[in-house]
Amino acid sequence: MRRLQTRIAWIVIALLAVDGALRAWDARVLPANPLTALGLVLLSMVYFAQVVVLVPFLTSNRFRPKPERLFIDAATSVVLNILCFSMLYRLLPLRPPAQTAYDAIYFSAVTFSTLGYGDFAPAVQFRLAAAPQAILGNLHLGIIVGAAFFATQRVDPAPPPGRYRVTPRKRRR
Repeated sequence: MRRLQTRIAWIVIALLAVDGALRAWDARVLPANPLTALGLVLLSMVYFAQVVVLVPFLTSNRFRPKPERLFIDAATSVVLNILCFSMLYRLLPLRPPAQTAYDAIYFSAVTFSTLGYGDFAPAVQFRLAAAPQAILGNLHLGIIVGAAFFATQRVDPAPPPGRYRVTPRKRRR
């Protein structure tokens, strides 16, 4: 199921990348309306919750996720999140002068990383639209650090069967 969700995420990423590139020539792949953008933002949040956040919590004696796979899923989630939010930012009037698709991607990446250069700020009424992305960026950083820590943990192999003897119970007299 995780692989299917990751493949769907990469299809959405490809569509968003092509859509952003074609906007320079006034062509569109995806419909440019706020509901589509909000749907894609929700999709990126659901992908992050299901594929990236829940997997470490499923770790048990029977299931141990591969750290490489966790890194790939986290990277997919980062790209998906930045591109989905950039589509939302393209549709919102973030600042008074006209903005390009590249401005929206730049603002999305800076907001996600919580870097904040200070050269680009959203209009006052849309500042709350950027706050969830900054929170998700911090959560992604925690997951990536956790995956790195998880990758360094030593896995103890299960003891071979029959190694331990079961001592019989003593009878009561």
